[in-house]
Amino acid sequence: MEMMFQTGAVELWRGAEGFANTPHSHEDWVQLTLPVQGSCEFIQDGRAWGLKPGSGLVQPPRALHHFRLEKGASVIILKCREDAVAAPAASSGHPYENMAKSFDAEALSRRFRIWSGQLMKAQLAGESDVRGTEREIMAYMNGILSAAPGTEARQEQPGAGLAGFPLLAPESGFACAGIAAGGSSGSAVPTAASPCMQKVVDFMKEGYAGRITIEELASIACLSRFHFIRSFRAETGLTPYQYLLRLRIEKAKDRLSRSSDSVSHISAELGFSSPSQFYRSFQKLAGTTPQAYRSRW
Repeated sequence: MEMMFQTGAVELWRGAEGFANTPHSHEDWVQLTLPVQGSCEFIQDGRAWGLKPGSGLVQPPRALHHFRLEKGASVIILKCREDAVAAPAASSGHPYENMAKSFDAEALSRRFRIWSGQLMKAQLAGESDVRGTEREIMAYMNGILSAAPGTEARQEQPGAGLAGFPLLAPESGFACAGIAAGGSSGSAVPTAASPCMQKVVDFMKEGYAGRITIEELASIACLSRFHFIRSFRAETGLTPYQYLLRLRIEKAKDRLSRSSDSVSHISAELGFSSPSQFYRSFQKLAGTTPQAYRSRW
């Protein structure tokens, strides 16, 4: 299976098992080959690389390369024009001496679904202005290219995400907008007004159970970290932390009413760091315990 999207500035491609190509190069394009499943046998300028999820490779302009995907493998390729990315400085003076790059495969898969959805929607609607999506992709590529060897891009650093909520600690006496501690009203997840912020909301709804970082969300909105947090709260009435928490609690309500899964199992699958954190969050937003909520059904 192959999926490809092209604009004047970027290209996105996703291929699956069985794919193989012949040696080729790109004159004025920088490419990132990023496996998200299985293994990829990659040959670049005569050197063999065994790529796995989270371990990607840079193809500078004019680098001769080809690859083959093993059974069960899937790879995402991002390309943009050389003048659109900032090649990192290197000790040898060659801007691309560090070809191997680390990344979050799960987060990239979520991003690809959103990017491809945006481009497909624009194509079906006959819209030619996809600059917002192009900027998101180029910002992501720049993050990967500028990361130090052996580390993930800053927006995907372990422990920096919202999954266990370590990045944005709850405010003192925390209560979501319109909800007093222990209250049950106003628990519905609000919507965003602007198209840019709606893209962020869609991304959070897609990946609410995984690790999401502020840098990741800010890049989607094409804003700095500071301006993103301020703008997000202005549009939704919530901080990103609070918004993600609401998404998870609403999903938990659905799971509790429709399944017989244990509270601990639901807690883990929704990305909470512990059942006790889930219990406290649920009671604060739903106004009752998970067990009591389930008993209603």
